[in-house]
Amino acid sequence: MKYYILLQMKKGIIILFIFFISWPINLFAQRGYISTDSSIFSGIKLMNRGAVSNAKFCHKVEGNKIIKYSPYDLKEYGFNNYKIFVSRDIQIQGSIKRVFLECITEGNIDLYYYRGRGIRTFYIENDTSPLIEITKKESIEGYNNFKTVLEEYTSNCEAAIKNINYLKYNRISFKRFIKSYNKCEYKSPSYFKYGFITGFGIAKLNPSPIKETYYVNHFDFKHDKNFTLGIFIDNPILAFNFSFHSEILYSSNGYSYSYSDKNTDIDIVINTRSIKLPFLLKYTIPYTKFLPFVNLGGIYSYQLENENMIYKSQKSTIDKYQLDKLSVIEIVKVNETSLVADHELGFCVGGGMGFKLNNSNSVFLELRYNYRYGLNKEAFGKSELDFLIGISL
Repeated sequence: MKYYILLQMKKGIIILFIFFISWPINLFAQRGYISTDSSIFSGIKLMNRGAVSNAKFCHKVEGNKIIKYSPYDLKEYGFNNYKIFVSRDIQIQGSIKRVFLECITEGNIDLYYYRGRGIRTFYIENDTSPLIEITKKESIEGYNNFKTVLEEYTSNCEAAIKNINYLKYNRISFKRFIKSYNKCEYKSPSYFKYGFITGFGIAKLNPSPIKETYYVNHFDFKHDKNFTLGIFIDNPILAFNFSFHSEILYSSNGYSYSYSDKNTDIDIVINTRSIKLPFLLKYTIPYTKFLPFVNLGGIYSYQLENENMIYKSQKSTIDKYQLDKLSVIEIVKVNETSLVADHELGFCVGGGMGFKLNNSNSVFLELRYNYRYGLNKEAFGKSELDFLIGISL
């Protein structure tokens, strides 16, 4: 009986071991197809092993096994999410080698991408020309070789000649350029930008509902003017006019409010100097010269200086020797905690218009609203409406 139980436990452990080995295989497998010179097999399970590995082999899942197909075995393979690899002969370090090239886009010109160890390069092909590598090396004259080659192959489309000025040697930029050429249409530039930003606006404090004290409830918190100065980056993240926009901004505010009631005066004085970090998803509508945009995201701020006080001054009369009456004003600081939190977190939404100055520089105007919540529960919230002006370098 003892040996029987041990035997069953061993079988259970083996089954669990096989399960945990095979589970990741089935978890990361995707449906796709493979193609040979004579047949196509669809609906099979394929594994995406990354760009370098996908260029060497096609990984087919059969049960708990992975079968590898080399570029000599297959003509083509692909995943149902439209990621396609084709078998081609290319020259690597002076020798011819057959690999799987990823087909990025097809049309009048087909664009391919190859990723090997320490190698990232592109290839183009059309009906009249064989496969041509587009390298990043510079020619003797100092011009980017890849732009020179692509200009020769796309010279029959005037829009492509304009687009080539903004072409960068990366996957997103190449895909965007070839797709626009195949449709022969102009696309607004999508490239990494940085620059300076400045502006002015109005800010308003919003008391926390938790801090229900008589001296806060009686105040009319009006807007205060502020000034903003900083830097920004704008980095494309997709091939469809989206970018990640982030800024580092400096601003200062001075708030002063007064309230009087009979013999009592209450004053609130708040002075802050802040560093603000907006992080936004930006969408730019493509036009030739004018670039309208909208953005949405979050914002974090830290108070470099945070002076905030509430003063209560009360006037009283003292009868001295029943001859003279003296007026005494007593000033007392009454706030117990900071009205403005050192750390604030909130959201931003804005929109505006960009204007191209030349191929590299542009300016933009933006109207943006943000609301920040103090991370201290009793702290005031803050709403701001800013008019911003920026220039990209």
